[in-house]
Amino acid sequence: MKLFYQLLFLFCAVFLIGFPSLFWPLGGDQDGQLYIARALLDGQRPYVDIYDINFPLTFIFHTVIPLVFGTKHFDFRLFDLFYMFFSLSILYIFCKKNFYHSF
Repeated sequence: MKLFYQLLFLFCAVFLIGFPSLFWPLGGDQDGQLYIARALLDGQRPYVDIYDINFPLTFIFHTVIPLVFGTKHFDFRLFDLFYMFFSLSILYIFCKKNFYHSF
């Protein structure tokens, strides 16, 4: 039960710190990846109809985002927050199990 409260605290911290980023526009590679994801969902083929230098797993990973969250910039940023929370939770649990007694 203690781990639940720790992860709940982590979720709240990630949400509060990351909340302003929900309203930022996409930039860099994000627009291109979201465009390719939309094209794949429309039936186009990677490296034949659309081209990017990234590996196919990158396309598949970004194709899941519009399916689950939606295709707007806000939806992509919301996915970023959940991905950040998931990554930090795994890191926290790993560090707690492996390094808790070493300090």
